[in-house]
Amino acid sequence: MPSAMIIFSIVMSVLCFYFFKRICMLKKEDVSSLTPFSEWRAEKGVSIIFFVLFFIKLFAPEDTMFGAVLLNTSVVMTFVFYLLGLSFIEHLLKRRVEKSFSRKLIFIGISFASFLMLGLPFLVIAIIGATDGILDLRWRMQNR
Repeated sequence: MPSAMIIFSIVMSVLCFYFFKRICMLKKEDVSSLTPFSEWRAEKGVSIIFFVLFFIKLFAPEDTMFGAVLLNTSVVMTFVFYLLGLSFIEHLLKRRVEKSFSRKLIFIGISFASFLMLGLPFLVIAIIGATDGILDLRWRMQNR
C-alpha cells in the first residue's frame, strides 16, 4: 500500500522535527519560530476535505482504481488528522495537568493505546483533529 510509505515518511519527519528542536534547545539556539506540537492545527478547508473524502469513501466501490486512490488518500489524511488530534489532546493536557511528567505519561498512554487499537479510538482522535481545524476548539475553550 503506497500510503504506508507516506505515513512512514510523516512519522520520520515528525521525529526529525522533535529531535532537531531538542538539539537546538540544548545548544541554547532560538527555536521560537518552530511551532510547538501542541499548537499544530489544520486549516479549515483541509479539515472539510477530510470529512468529504471520508463520506465519499463510505459509498465508493473498493475494487476500482478510484476506490484504491480514495483508500490511500483517506488513510494518509486520517493519519495526519490523528497527529493533529494528538496535538489537540496535548494542548488540553497542558491546560489541565500542571506536572510535566504526568502530562507526558498521560499523553504517551493515550497515543500508544489508540495507535495499538487502531480502530475506533484512532478514528475518534482523527475526527477530533479535523473538528478542531473546522471549529477552532482551542479558541472556543479559551474564550468560555
